[in-house]
Amino acid sequence: MVPIFKQEVADGLAEAVAKSSITLSAALKPSFDKIDFDKIYLSLAKAGDADLYPLNTILVSTGWNKNFDIFTKEEVWAAKDTPEDKPLNIGHNHTKIVGHITSSSVVNAEGTLIPNDTPLDAVPDFFHILTNAVLYKVLKPEAKELQDEIQKIIAEIQDNKWFVSMECLFRGFDYGMIGAEGSKVIQRNEKTAFLTKYLSSYGGTGVYQGNKIGRVLRNITFSGKGLVEHPANPYSIIIAEEFKPNLMGDKMELKDLEAQVASLTKALEAKDKNDKDEKFDKFKKDADAALATSKTETETSKAKVKELEASVAKLEAEKAEEVKAKAELAAKLAKAETDLAESVKMFNTIRVAKDAMDKEKKDAGRKADASKKMEADKAVAFIAKFEALDDAAFAAVIEALPNLATSTEVAATELAKKVDEPTGAVASAKPEESKLALANDLKAYFKTETKEVK
Repeated sequence: MVPIFKQEVADGLAEAVAKSSITLSAALKPSFDKIDFDKIYLSLAKAGDADLYPLNTILVSTGWNKNFDIFTKEEVWAAKDTPEDKPLNIGHNHTKIVGHITSSSVVNAEGTLIPNDTPLDAVPDFFHILTNAVLYKVLKPEAKELQDEIQKIIAEIQDNKWFVSMECLFRGFDYGMIGAEGSKVIQRNEKTAFLTKYLSSYGGTGVYQGNKIGRVLRNITFSGKGLVEHPANPYSIIIAEEFKPNLMGDKMELKDLEAQVASLTKALEAKDKNDKDEKFDKFKKDADAALATSKTETETSKAKVKELEASVAKLEAEKAEEVKAKAELAAKLAKAETDLAESVKMFNTIRVAKDAMDKEKKDAGRKADASKKMEADKAVAFIAKFEALDDAAFAAVIEALPNLATSTEVAATELAKKVDEPTGAVASAKPEESKLALANDLKAYFKTETKEVK
C-alpha cells in the first residue's frame, strides 16, 4: 500500500493516493513501426489448440504516458516477468475474464529481443514489454452470451478494431519534473508531499512553477490487461492473429512446417502491403490536412504579426511624442520658474524703492509742515520722534501747534487747553506744574518760550 503523508491528508488526497492501481498506459515515444515483430518468437501456446485464440500484444512501454505517469527503465525492467499468468478481460471489467497472459518478454525500439540476463546498465532507456496471451474460444453453455461476445471480438480483431490496455499495481511513487533546466526526480516524503496535489492523476494541472510534473511509479506489479476499442497507449497493438509455431521441440513434419511458414509468409506480405498502403494513404491525408492547417495558421500568424508590429510602432510613436511633450513641458516649467524668480526680485526692488519714495515723500511733507512751527534741524528730530503716527494724527498735532507759537509767552492755562498730558506721565501734586513741565519739554521744538505760571 502506498504510504500517505500528512500534507496529502490536508489536501484531501488520502483516498486517491491510497488507490495504488492504474489501468492505462500511454507512452510518448517514436512510432512502433520500426519493430519487426515477425522476427520475434515468443509463443509457448500450441498453435493448433481449438479452444484458444492466441494474441501477441505490447503491454507497456517505458517513459511518460499521457496521464503524466512515468515508467522508468529500472522499475519496468524489475517488473518485466510479473505479467505472466495474469488475467485478460474485456474493457477492464473483471467480471469478464476471457483469457490469460502466458508469457512476457522485452524488446527494444527496433524489435530486437533483450535477453532476461542482460545487465541493467546495458538495457536501453526505452523498450517495450511484449506479452503473449490466449483468449478462451469455448466456454460452458451457461456462459453463451460471453462466448458470443468473444467470437465477435475475435472477428473484429482481424479488422484491427481492438487493442489492449495494461493493468498494474504500485506501492509507492516519487515526482518527476521536466523544465528548461532538464529533467529530475524528486523523492516523495513529508517535506515534498505538497507536490502531490499538482499531479494530474490526483486532479492537478500537471505543472508546478512552469515545470511539467509527473508521477514516477515505484515497485510495480503488472496485474493483467484488458481488451479495449480505444487504447491510451499507441503502442498497445495486437500484433498477429495467431501465434507462430513453436519450432523448438515441435513434432510437426518438416513439410507441414514449410507449408505453414510459406502460407504465413504470404499472408503477412499481403497484410504488410495493405497496411503500408493504408498507412501511406492515411499519412498523406493527415499530412495534407496538417499542411492546410499549417498554411492557415501561418497566414493568420503573419496577419497577427503585422497587426502587432503596427501596434508596437504606434505605441513607440506615442511614447516618443509623450517623451517630447514632457521635455517641452519641463523646459517651459524651468523658464516659468526663472521668470517668476526674476519677477519676484523685480517686484521686491520696486516695492523697496516705492516704500523709500513714499517715506521720502511723507517725510518731506511732514518736514514742511513741522518747519513752519520749529527750526529745520529740530523738525527732522520731531518727525522721527512721531513717525509712528498716521497722517491724520500727525496733522492733528501740527494743527494744534500754531496757537502755541503766536506770542513769545504762552499762559499755562492755554497750554492746559491745547496739550493733553502724555499717557503714562507721573501726575504732579499740582496740575499747573505738570502742564508747565510738558510745555517746557516741548519748547525745544517751537519758536516760542513759556513763562512761569503765577
